[in-house]
Amino acid sequence: MTKMTKEEVLELLKHLILILRDQKEKLNDARLMADWVAKYKHLCKEHEKLSSCDILWVGDEYDKWYKKEIKPFISKDLLDLLPKI
Repeated sequence: MTKMTKEEVLELLKHLILILRDQKEKLNDARLMADWVAKYKHLCKEHEKLSSCDILWVGDEYDKWYKKEIKPFISKDLLDLLPKI
């Protein structure tokens, strides 16, 4: 498997967060939660492989997206579940 680009890392992160926001009730299924966790662990490994400049870029882009698309629409209990990158 090839190393993910910073854009791919950002898109996978957004995808996983949207699952938490939009499909959190489905994650009560142990199999689906295990799949989500596996994808998140993979994302973390790929994130660590990025250069420091790319890590900063992902963080900046994610923060802008998060503030606009996620934070205004979710409850405090869900905010606690969201991963920090």
